[in-house]
Amino acid sequence: MNNKELKKHIIKAYKYEQQGLLEKANQEIKYCIGKDDKNAELYNVMGILYGELELWQKSEDAFLKALELNPKINVHLSLGATYLAHGKAKEAITEFLICISAKPNDALAHLQLGFGYYDEHRFTEAAEEMEIALKLNPSFPNVHGCLSEVYEMLGYKEKAQRELEIQKRFESRRH
Repeated sequence: MNNKELKKHIIKAYKYEQQGLLEKANQEIKYCIGKDDKNAELYNVMGILYGELELWQKSEDAFLKALELNPKINVHLSLGATYLAHGKAKEAITEFLICISAKPNDALAHLQLGFGYYDEHRFTEAAEEMEIALKLNPSFPNVHGCLSEVYEMLGYKEKAQRELEIQKRFESRRH
């Protein structure tokens, strides 16, 4: 299959994905992989689609295949989120740390790392990462509520209450 034909199927997959037709999108990507099974980006897209379908093991496998084909492909954030979604917080933390080492100002990677630490009951580190995420992106939705919960776990009642109030203000602006 030539690149033009491949791009046509990839565009079709993205359109299906935007319409919420995830199975059809996945079929298009599988078709492309059948024609070009050395294309890391196709496995990355497949990993994203499987994640949206909550097929975590398949998502993980697709991201790992993308990394095997191209170790420089940027899938660590998605792979970390997949690990986190199916209870593999330690593996997720590793992936988020890789993201942050490559892009120290990646607010989403810091936030996800905070969630990973939270799942591991490492609440001090979770708070630190969520605070960094908020410094990098002060308008992150729902982070103040998450940070409030972390502060509560740490016994910081006043800080927890303050973050909860901030979250409520954000929510009132959205409605």
